[in-house]
Amino acid sequence: SLYLTQMKIDDGVWLTEGSGARATNKRKAKQQTRLDQFGDITYTVPECKYWFDVFSVECKTGYAKKTKGKKHVTLTHWSLMDMIDSHQKVSQFHEFWEQCLNDAIESKREPMLVFRRNRRTPCITFREDIFVAFTRRFGSPDFNYIILVTLFDPLSIVTMNLRHFFDWTQQINESIFLQTVTRPLMKRR
Repeated sequence: SLYLTQMKIDDGVWLTEGSGARATNKRKAKQQTRLDQFGDITYTVPECKYWFDVFSVECKTGYAKKTKGKKHVTLTHWSLMDMIDSHQKVSQFHEFWEQCLNDAIESKREPMLVFRRNRRTPCITFREDIFVAFTRRFGSPDFNYIILVTLFDPLSIVTMNLRHFFDWTQQINESIFLQTVTRPLMKRR
């Protein structure tokens, strides 16, 4: 909320009713649903609407599993590397991105995944052409990020630390956002 409103409104973004389940259930029942009801979070004030007109935001946290035989040890089996070196057929991160992608397709918006593993800092994932648009506007970031080519999305995705993303793009507002982000999307569509 604070990021999208230049530190003016702290409750402009909130959980979507049922974390998007309402939209999913209405879709399954072939009932009409508002597109902004997909995803985990949505806007509550008009000042934040521009972001959610473009992005369907999925949020994930935790998903740790207890190790057998050890009481307090947990393993989080959903790092990006699990997509490469795990014995899982489908990694947890893949499942998260696939859900995010499906909601975005249903709501005719772009997928954005915000996630945090246990005892780690939050991260953000979105498509690479969006990342390129941000670099054109804000310059190349001076922090680490991962560009990942996957088999389950025709476009590459970029993952980075959420706080670094906020700091890098801190001067975002609706007009900058629309000029920066909607142009590559128009080209793609």
